[in-house]
Amino acid sequence: MKPLLLLIPALLLIACGGGAPPPPPAGEGAGASGAPAGAAPGGGISTVAGRITFAGPRPPVEAIAITKDLEVCGAHPVVNEELVVGADGGLQNAVVSIVGPPAAATPAGAGAAIVPELHQKGCVFRPHVSVVPAGAPVAVFNDDGVLHNIHTYSALNKPFNRAQPRHLKRLEVRFEKAETIRVACDAHPWMSAWVVVTDQAHVAVSDAAGAFRLDGVPAGTYTARVWHEKLGEKMQAIEVQAGAETALNVEYR
Repeated sequence: MKPLLLLIPALLLIACGGGAPPPPPAGEGAGASGAPAGAAPGGGISTVAGRITFAGPRPPVEAIAITKDLEVCGAHPVVNEELVVGADGGLQNAVVSIVGPPAAATPAGAGAAIVPELHQKGCVFRPHVSVVPAGAPVAVFNDDGVLHNIHTYSALNKPFNRAQPRHLKRLEVRFEKAETIRVACDAHPWMSAWVVVTDQAHVAVSDAAGAFRLDGVPAGTYTARVWHEKLGEKMQAIEVQAGAETALNVEYR
C-alpha cells in the first residue's frame, strides 16, 4: 500500500497546478519592451542634427553704450545679442530639445561631473544662453575685477539676487525646477543672459552658424521644441531612425 499512498499526493499536486508558475500579466515578462512612450521597442539610438535659421532681413549689429566702469566694460565693443543672425541666415542661441527620450539614453559619461559655468567677462555674460539640468549647480564667475550683481527673474524657482564683488571670483546658484530664466546684473543694466533649466536629456544651443547636434537619441517618434528669446517657441514632429543621422531644420520668419 505504500507506493499507492505516495502516488496520491503527487497526483493532487499536478491537478492543482502547483508545479507550474502562472503566466505573466500583460505587459510583463518576455513580451514587454520596457521602451518609454514614443520610443521604438529595441530601436537603438541615433543622432539628431541640423540648423535653425531666420528667413527675415538680417538685423544690423547694435552697439550698446557703456556708462559705467569704462576701464573694464568699455575696453571692447559690446553689442546687443537678442537676435544674432549669420550671413546665410543661421540663427545663434536657439535652444533645441527633443521632448520625451529618457536620460538613460544619453551616452555613458556624457556631461558627467561637469558644472555649468556662467562668466561675467568684459561686463558681458558668457555664454549668452546656457542650458542647465534641473537641480544642478551653476558656477557664476566674476572675471572682471569690478562689482557685479547676479539677479535672476523666474516664476518656478526662487529668485537669486546677490552682489558679487571683485574678490568673490566664484559663487554657486542652483535651480531645482525646469523653466527659462532671465539673468541680469543690477550694477551694469545692459548685461543680460538666459539660463534654460531643463529636465530633458537631449538639449543643445545653436552655434554661430545656427547648427546643433544631439547624440544618443533613442529611435522613435517625438516632438522637437525650439526656443529663442526674441522669436519665441516652435514645435515640430520628428521621427528618429536608428543607426542613421536624423535631420532637423527649423526656420523662423
